[in-house]
Amino acid sequence: LHRIFYGFDRENLFLRLDSSHHLINFIKEGGEFIIKFLTPKRIELEIRLEGEELKWKAFDIENDKRKKTVLADIEVVCDQICEMRFPFASVGADTENPIRLVVYARKGIALEQRFPPGGQYMEIVPPDESFEERMWYV
Repeated sequence: LHRIFYGFDRENLFLRLDSSHHLINFIKEGGEFIIKFLTPKRIELEIRLEGEELKWKAFDIENDKRKKTVLADIEVVCDQICEMRFPFASVGADTENPIRLVVYARKGIALEQRFPPGGQYMEIVPPDESFEERMWYV
């Protein structure tokens, strides 16, 4: 991964994973991406191929135990880049409970990359009702 972009609307977080290589080839060669939400809920989302189909699985993390869960309305597509949509509600995020997340690229048991590196995380605060008014200037 070279860069990760994010954006949002009032209901959703959008992530984009960029690379100079086709990310779908990394996945076809046995790689996977893991989106680890640290707050407000501890959730891991694994993105990989099952057969020829791109799939994702979600897990709640409680007391360091993983339990498969169902998250509604998540979308993931990969080719040159990977793009994802997560409803803020699916991970329990709102203006008072921001998202903190880390992205991992893993192949087998080997960790290929962590983003951001060095024990850091990305923090994203969902917008409130006045967000659009505050962002528009004339």
